[in-house]
Amino acid sequence: MADEALDRDRELIGSRYIEVFASSSGQIQSRLARSDSAPFNVSQPTFSPKWGEQSGASNPANTLHYVHMRGMPFQATGRDIAHFFSPLPVSKILIEFGPDGRPMGEADVYFRSHQDAVSAMSRDRLHIGERYIELFLNSKNSTMGK
Repeated sequence: MADEALDRDRELIGSRYIEVFASSSGQIQSRLARSDSAPFNVSQPTFSPKWGEQSGASNPANTLHYVHMRGMPFQATGRDIAHFFSPLPVSKILIEFGPDGRPMGEADVYFRSHQDAVSAMSRDRLHIGERYIELFLNSKNSTMGK
């Protein structure tokens, strides 16, 4: 099964390509240990029920409101990202890590609604520290076509 997964390296999901890396059990354990202590590092892109939404597993439309960030400083934290988008309410932040466990300078930031994600795009090319940040909208308006 792992070989089948590795064969999918650089295949597309929608219009985005994916990268698949082999990991040792030590790398996996190290990554899991870090994710348990990082308050903004989330493994499942689901939304908090406090907004009256169901989890993304039962309603896929809820997981479509996010912005991909590229060009972040490697030391950027979830708090830095939340501050970057302030005052917009951020639902989830997924910081991408490479196979060596180090940050890759990219993240997916989830919002409650399509409008919030669109509003977040106003920060495209603004800076975190000395780095300008590229933003890519990955959201669909759920009211379109109704």
